[in-house]
Amino acid sequence: MGWTVEYASAINNKGQIIAFGQNKNGRGGTVLLTPKSSKPVPEPLTMGGTVIAGAGLAYLRRRQGRLRRSSFNNND
Repeated sequence: MGWTVEYASAINNKGQIIAFGQNKNGRGGTVLLTPKSSKPVPEPLTMGGTVIAGAGLAYLRRRQGRLRRSSFNNND
């Protein structure tokens, strides 16, 4: 413990990061940083697209319901 990361050089599909750092004594070396959670973090763009798509589908469903009700009223 007590390492200061100078720079990161790579990341894999598990979210592990290879970095170079120095410890309290000034000795440098390569470190492997592993996240505590194995669940991948969704990208903001993916989350935003999902929210927009869900809102669009909800709007279309609501609109379709209104059209059905108005067509039933016009047929009477």
